[in-house]
This record gives sequence, structure tokens and C-alpha cells, in this order.
Amino acid sequence: MSDKSSKIIMEVVENFFQIISGAINQPRDWNSFKKLFAAGAVLSASVRNNSNDFVINSWSVDSYIERLEKFFQTTDFYEKAENIIVNHSINIAQVSCIYIASKNENFSPELKRGLNHIHLIKENNEWKIINTIWEDD
Repeated sequence: MSDKSSKIIMEVVENFFQIISGAINQPRDWNSFKKLFAAGAVLSASVRNNSNDFVINSWSVDSYIERLEKFFQTTDFYEKAENIIVNHSINIAQVSCIYIASKNENFSPELKRGLNHIHLIKENNEWKIINTIWEDD
């Protein structure tokens, strides 16, 4: 498929990480964040519960923002993607990447890293995130 589509898909993913990154109490552009997503989008994380079993926690875009706003009141947080692989057809795309999180822009030391899958759809000629799922290493 076209390099132009891959570039636009990458811009959506980069904007996702840029918007959630910043210092304690730094305002995030949640309106722009919401525009990255298709209606009904879901953000999910594979996490270990108290029994050490993996479970899936999922949020709507609004509930994810609410969760992050509380976290950002007490924590500097920066996240970036590496080893990015984009696969797409005409109207669907998948981005796989390693994410790295830190309390500073230099990403040293790392807070965590893990695998992220981001699924997108082309809606009204715009690429929108429909689903994400991630798991910390």
C-alpha cells in the first residue's frame, strides 16, 4: 500500500504518544486526543491481577482520559514508540511497536516498556484509532 498512508498512520500514532507525554499538571490537549479515535474506540491493557493471572482492563477514550488526568496530577510521564511496524490495506491498519515510558524526556531511567498494538480504520478519508492493546514487559 502507499507510503503516504503509512506516513499518515505514523503521524496519528506519534500524536497519541506526544499528547499523553508531559510534566506533572501540564495540560494535555484532550480535544486533539479525542480526534485521533473513531467512535466507540477501546483502549485495553493486559495486566496481572492479585493472583498473578493476566486479565484485560479496558477503557473508553473518555474514561482513559479521566484515569490519566488523575495520574498526571502526581507524575511526570513521557512515552515514546520504537521498533514501529505498520501494516495496512485500503481501510484498516495495524501498528505494532515497543513503548518506553519514563519520568523525563531523556527516557533514562525507564519506568517501563512493553508491546503495543494499535488498530486503525479509515473513516471519512481519515485514519482513526479504533482499538489499542498493550502489555508491559
